[in-house]
Amino acid sequence: AFRAHDYDCLLSCTGTALAARQKGVELLLSKHVDGMVLMGSTFVEDQEAGNEYLRKAAKRIPLVLLNASYPGDNIFCVLCDDYRATMEATQYLLDKGHQNILYLYHNRNYSRQKKLTGYKAGLTSRGLPIRDELIRFFSEDKMSVPDVRDFIQSIAGEGIVFDAVLTSEDVLSVGAAKYARVAHRNVPEQLAIIGYNNSNFCLCCEPELTSVDNKLETLCNQCVSTMLTVLAGQDAPQKTVFTAELITRGSTR
Repeated sequence: AFRAHDYDCLLSCTGTALAARQKGVELLLSKHVDGMVLMGSTFVEDQEAGNEYLRKAAKRIPLVLLNASYPGDNIFCVLCDDYRATMEATQYLLDKGHQNILYLYHNRNYSRQKKLTGYKAGLTSRGLPIRDELIRFFSEDKMSVPDVRDFIQSIAGEGIVFDAVLTSEDVLSVGAAKYARVAHRNVPEQLAIIGYNNSNFCLCCEPELTSVDNKLETLCNQCVSTMLTVLAGQDAPQKTVFTAELITRGSTR
């Protein structure tokens, strides 16, 4: 979309470590770019001191954050309402009769916080307690499907009872589906599964996976539109939030 408006793009793959992100931003600034799109909620730190590099960069060029929220001059945010999406996915499972929902997440970032809070809100809205044993962080850097499968199997081995798995990423849901197979649990009769992102991973399982569509293409188009508006010297909204959609497939009733 940028190229269609006669803009070339430089790509810097930074990784998630703060120092690496700071170096990536500095690298692009040294190239005298007109603006910068930071893709992913990992660019925003929980501790305010870690966001100084964003504020400094925004004094030179406009920044557009994709799927992250941070207030600041010349910083613009385009994101999905992860809180509402995860809350509604939790409510969907509860309304289908699942009472013990295992929530599995991976990243410790802004998006993760919103999703986790949404999961808890979904339980609370139906009068159910928040059970820490059903909230699990998958700490491995690389989300290997077999590793996720084994991780869920180890949770079941602790004696934790769950009849549904809700995840923050589709890859985690594929791991849940692999767990169901080795544990001889029918999906969705004995174990319902919902992922997040509505990626092609959802189509790699049998049954295919229900997932939250976070409207990534729409978000990206809005990022481009926001940046072009700012570069044209016009006013753009500081934050644009889109509503996700639950795409139901065979992994839920």
